[in-house]
Parts: sequence; C-alpha cells; structure tokens
Amino acid sequence: MQKHSRFLTISMMLVAANMRLPITIMPSLIQSFKQNFNLPNSLAGMLTTIPLLTFAVMSPIIAKLARHFGNEHVIYAFLIILAIGSYLRVIPSSAALLVGTLLVGVGIDAGNVLIPAVIKDNFFSKISVATSEYTLSMLFVGALGTGITGILIKKYPLAIVMGLLSVISLINLVTWVPNLKYNVREKAV
Repeated sequence: MQKHSRFLTISMMLVAANMRLPITIMPSLIQSFKQNFNLPNSLAGMLTTIPLLTFAVMSPIIAKLARHFGNEHVIYAFLIILAIGSYLRVIPSSAALLVGTLLVGVGIDAGNVLIPAVIKDNFFSKISVATSEYTLSMLFVGALGTGITGILIKKYPLAIVMGLLSVISLINLVTWVPNLKYNVREKAV
C-alpha cells in the first residue's frame, strides 16, 4: 500500500461521478439538442454512442500512458480533457457539440481504466470499501443527474443546463491536484 492524499477518496468519487454524469444526462437532452442544433436523428444518436466508441479505442492507450507517466497524472490530464469537452458542448454549434462529446468520451476513459488500479494501489486492505464508494458514486450521480437534468431543461435554456451540470468537472480538477504529489510511475525493467 502506498501513501496517498487525504483527498483521494473524495476525488475518486468525483471521478466516478464524472464518468457517468456527462453520459446519463444526454437522453434527457436529446430533444433539446435536436431542436437547438437542427440535428437529424442519426446525429443525435451519435451523442450517446461516441463515448462508448472512445472507450474501445482509448483503453489500451491509457494503460500505456499510465505505465509511463503514472496513474494520477494521466487521470488528471484526462480530467482536463473531460472539462474542456464538457464546456465545448455548451457552445451553440453542432461541431462543438460533437467534438465536445468526443473529448468527454476520451476524458471519461481514464477513470474507467485507472481508478480500479488506484484503488488497488492505495486501499489494499479496504479494496471492497473503496470500490463500493466509487461504484455508489457512479450509480447515485448517474441516477440523480438524469432526474435533475429533466427538471432543469424544462426551466432553463440548454446552454445553462449543460454549464451547470459541467461544474462537477471543474470541482474534480481542484480535488485531484493533491493526488498528483503521490503519483507513482512504473519502474523501468
């Protein structure tokens, strides 16, 4: 077990939240995207497909990056990509929406690949507890985000809803910083 930041648990839970919220909000917003961006059904369907495709492509790349740069640094770099993608989707342009969705998908992938390794490295005697906290965060925020999005989109414009729901990515950027000090790279053999 390695030494870690006292913020690791909360920041891991926020990574988990960021792994679900940007995806689970999309079904509630598809109709608004179609209306605001004049998107055909096929393109609107891509908004939920793109993040899944990025996972298939990026997973092996992320694992290699983590071996070279360390889990904590790679997660942070991808959290930056996620935040940029989240706020690109606020711009009223179908190109920004699609590029932002691609970046969100790429940003999410580091958490999917690396958080289980971070748990194993840092919570050796409490793997099941840490995994439960992480999983609960994904499920809770995913469900809550879907419900809140449905309520918000009835009261506010699409850009405001997307901006508000993307704040969690900025909060996660701040909470992950203390973990960078404890980054461990794989030793060269």
